[in-house]
Amino acid sequence: MSKTIRSDDDLWRLIREDQESAFTQLMERLFASLIHYGRKFSSDKDLVQDCVQDVLVDLWLRRTQTQPILSIRTYLFSSVRHSVCRRARQNQRFGSLTSDVEDMPFTITFSVEETWIADEIDRERLHQLNLLMNQLPPRQKEIIYLRYYQGLEKDQIASILDINYQSVSNLLHRALTNLRGQFPTSLPVLFWLYFSLLEN
Repeated sequence: MSKTIRSDDDLWRLIREDQESAFTQLMERLFASLIHYGRKFSSDKDLVQDCVQDVLVDLWLRRTQTQPILSIRTYLFSSVRHSVCRRARQNQRFGSLTSDVEDMPFTITFSVEETWIADEIDRERLHQLNLLMNQLPPRQKEIIYLRYYQGLEKDQIASILDINYQSVSNLLHRALTNLRGQFPTSLPVLFWLYFSLLEN
């Protein structure tokens, strides 16, 4: 008998009805993605893991009190983003981090040299893409990451970043325009290769 695959939002509805198995399933599905996203704001693995766990525990404890959530995935990514940035600022001992989440660095770490790629042309293109990606402003990098790595829609990204839909479209368009000028090949294919090789 095949197991029914429920959407994230279906699981959230069941969680609000106190079904712990639905919470476990949602956690297993999203935990690694939330950790991966949090690591783009802080290299402290323990801090990020604590933040993700806190967000998930809080979600379970407040499951019946939480205001209606249109997309649980969007809600969790946004919560992790704010939690990691807030905790990273609090833990900063030397110097001071910006108080504005929007100005926190968003890092994509990738090393083509450490990855075996059979096609020398692909290796060179990925190396160039890596250099160009790291030159993009943090907000543009984050939007590309959320759109192509996490597979989120523009309206979900807008909600996570707390900006309007048109701003997401504009920033994504600018980033892609800059990158397209450097590559005659298909960007979606390069993004697929790039993000499949991102460090965890």
